[in-house]
Amino acid sequence: TEKTAKPFMAYQIPIIVGPTGACQYLEDLGLDMFSDHVPWKTWDHEKDHKRRMRMIVDYLQNLLDKDTAEQDILDLHVSLHPRLVQNKQYFHSTEFENLLLAPIRSYTI
Repeated sequence: TEKTAKPFMAYQIPIIVGPTGACQYLEDLGLDMFSDHVPWKTWDHEKDHKRRMRMIVDYLQNLLDKDTAEQDILDLHVSLHPRLVQNKQYFHSTEFENLLLAPIRSYTI
């Protein structure tokens, strides 16, 4: 959906609040999910959606509770800029489009 696409199109570090396995699916498609900075692997396979949501909120709260949070986030964004650009380019690539559409194109009536 557009909610999943927006962080990639807007050069943002994605933090996906979605169904179980959503982040792994996106990474498997070839998108950089920044697992070296966002610990999504700790919550991505949590089946209890309330617990998964709590884990995401706790991560964000810990990130934002720091006195230097705003500058830390800006510095991180600057340092990750090449990867963010690469994500956007890949997201708009023919390769990614073909990967997404392959299951539909292989379907025959």
